[in-house]
Amino acid sequence: MSIRVVDNSFLRLETKDESRDIPLAAVKDTVAFEGRVWVMCEEDSYTFKCSPCTWDHHSLAGVKHRNNTCTGDVGGRYFVGDDKHGALIDTCEIVCIQRLSRFSTTFDVVWLDINEPHAFIVTHVSDDKDDVLKNVQARGQHIFDLGPDPYLWSRAIQSAREEGWELEDWLYVFGDDSSEEEDPDDGDWEPPAKRARASSPESDSDDEAYAI
Repeated sequence: MSIRVVDNSFLRLETKDESRDIPLAAVKDTVAFEGRVWVMCEEDSYTFKCSPCTWDHHSLAGVKHRNNTCTGDVGGRYFVGDDKHGALIDTCEIVCIQRLSRFSTTFDVVWLDINEPHAFIVTHVSDDKDDVLKNVQARGQHIFDLGPDPYLWSRAIQSAREEGWELEDWLYVFGDDSSEEEDPDDGDWEPPAKRARASSPESDSDDEAYAI
């Protein structure tokens, strides 16, 4: 993908097969880090390799993690991005912690964008645990510890996209469906969206983060 500013009024994104114009006025934020740019609009975000970035943007003084994921502070907001998506976070509706135990040398914090949907899997060294978890507590609305094994995020994300999951569905998947009180007199009560819980955690080649 290539991108250029046209007439100082919009960004033109071009691939081999198509092009798309994004009015500069629709761009909420642009973040640049080590030759990659994330353009975040009201409903969509785009990411591509672009150096230098020739329009107004934030230069991220961030940290690069595994799987091409990076994080950092942008004006008091927490930025997390990978090679598919990017987000600036004041608060995150669901944050998950996985692969964390007293024997772990690394662990993952998974910032979940339920609107995309997309899971940012950010690997940290255990020595940074206290500072990382402090940030999670400050920004996460619903926080889940998924145990010592990596979760099968690819399957959950695929189901969420196909079935249009909302917050209550994710909460049900992770076991926090306390907002839905079962009425013993209501024989028609069912879990949110009638969906079963995601399968038990297991690893796959796309999502597993390996210990150092």
